[in-house]
Amino acid sequence: MSGSTETTDPVSEERIAAWARRFITYRSPVTEETISVWLKRFGQEHLDLAARVLDGVEFYEDPTIEGAFRHLLDGLPGWHKDAPKRQGRWRFVGLGNAAKSGGEMVGKLRVAAGLTWPQFEPMFPHLRDLPGEQLGPDDSVVFVDDFSGSGTQAIGWWPQVQELLTEGPTVYLLLVAATSHAVNEIAKKTAWEVRVHQTFGLDKNVFAAECQSFSEADKAALHAYCAAIDKKCPMGYGECGLLLVFRRRTPNNSIPLLHGRGGLFPRDATHAQ
Repeated sequence: MSGSTETTDPVSEERIAAWARRFITYRSPVTEETISVWLKRFGQEHLDLAARVLDGVEFYEDPTIEGAFRHLLDGLPGWHKDAPKRQGRWRFVGLGNAAKSGGEMVGKLRVAAGLTWPQFEPMFPHLRDLPGEQLGPDDSVVFVDDFSGSGTQAIGWWPQVQELLTEGPTVYLLLVAATSHAVNEIAKKTAWEVRVHQTFGLDKNVFAAECQSFSEADKAALHAYCAAIDKKCPMGYGECGLLLVFRRRTPNNSIPLLHGRGGLFPRDATHAQ
């Protein structure tokens, strides 16, 4: 079939063991047993498709995330770890509530940039403390998060950011990954200076015509399996159709087969298989 990457490789014990080793660091244990249970939800005729889904998962572990932040920081004009070489004052804040992914990503950025020592603490204020800093046009505020699939969260937070930063600092949004759609939406509806390490186009949406990794028959079968799990969002939130997993949590923009009921990468650890 044109566009298919179908293979005759069996779903062997060795292949299952390799997946378990690859995904071992996910926050909810992924083992040979949980993988075998997950595979049983597929009909025999779709086992190869299930295997190719697992092969196609983009799995972001901590070293990858930290490397992404190092790369992004290196590209920010005026930034330098050494204070005498920096232009203006710099502040780093997690996007969203402290308990969300943005707060954890700030910690990853600190490790990646070597900013964990006490002398760097003033560079990492709480969001509520930003107005008292009186940051102006020569200064920069860097908001941090792991992923944006639809752009909704960044767009929703922008009015509050504007209210807190009235004196005109440059406001960046650093993302480890994002869809091209999210980047475009954020650019149209906010004044964030967005910097993304990896951008996902429609070729990464398993249901899109641009995706050549799965045949039309594959896509129809995947849609049916996903709809059985989540009728409202069978293609993932925002119809992103991604095979993306972060070590700490799977974006809801990924397909429900990965993170939904009985998924191998549950978003809530209490919903593990």
